[in-house]
Amino acid sequence: MSALRTLVIDPLGILFPGDYKARALKDLATEVCRRFFVFGKEDSLEKLLDSRIRVQLESPHVRWPPIMELVALTIRDFGQREKISITGQHLRELLEFYKDKLVEHASLSQEALQFLEWVRNNGIQVVVVANMDKEILDRLMAKAAAEHLIALSLAASQFGVGMPNPLMVEYALLYARTGPHEAVFVGSSPYHNLNVAKLLKMPYLHFGKAPEGLDLVAHPDLESLRSHLGRLFAEAPASG
Repeated sequence: MSALRTLVIDPLGILFPGDYKARALKDLATEVCRRFFVFGKEDSLEKLLDSRIRVQLESPHVRWPPIMELVALTIRDFGQREKISITGQHLRELLEFYKDKLVEHASLSQEALQFLEWVRNNGIQVVVVANMDKEILDRLMAKAAAEHLIALSLAASQFGVGMPNPLMVEYALLYARTGPHEAVFVGSSPYHNLNVAKLLKMPYLHFGKAPEGLDLVAHPDLESLRSHLGRLFAEAPASG
């Protein structure tokens, strides 16, 4: 049995597209303007939504921001500015629209599913940790029929804080009964992921373009990542 037991992975940009939030916000801004007959303001609403959410998500994460509440408040502010009446029912409908678009644009690819199957077939459990709402993460995994490939999926909304706070990953390791030396963290963000790995003294593999100024080996695609992990699986010393 391999001493390497657990793969902790942040799915953003690895298992699903990194631009899914931006695409969903664009669709939401277009829908708001279409529904209330506000013409030519789609871009400004999109930028307003994006800036307010980005400020919250890129903060030191003292607490996880209630994203859906923030989106609703931004839409209501936009309505007041444009002198249109947006009721509570309108907001509920628009938030459901936004959630649907998040799930639509964050769909797991067949390649990502095959990667997860390959990890599981090597006897390594997968824990997903994501700076997102649990409802969206669960819907996404259910849509992809990927639940059986994941030992545990955790979202920042469950903990009140997101990465780079290490709480979510610490819980994942505790759940998996895995020490940091028995796990590998795969991520695409030096700020959100690498910082957590350093704090917990976990091996870290970077996915995507190599960050400037950091001495990291980057894996541009899942095939490269799979090749590296395959070597780690093979080289890990036997336990027991």
